[in-house]
Amino acid sequence: MEMIYRQFEPLPLGSLIFTKADETSDIHAMYRMVRESGLPVAWLTDGQEVPDDLVNGDPSRLTDRLLEKEGWTQWTKQDV
Repeated sequence: MEMIYRQFEPLPLGSLIFTKADETSDIHAMYRMVRESGLPVAWLTDGQEVPDDLVNGDPSRLTDRLLEKEGWTQWTKQDV
């Protein structure tokens, strides 16, 4: 992911798009890319049916995904 970003970095990038986000084993890589690039996430794809599986990359969606991947969703549902 970082190698691909570096190839496009000279261009005037305005946001990031993450594809196959549902297949990643390292959700943290997405967060590192956002932090290091300073760019917002415009879109994610969560499946093979594009554009049907294309979802807005809003911060709450990314946070929910991280919490779910780490098994922390039980805490958020208990208002902890």
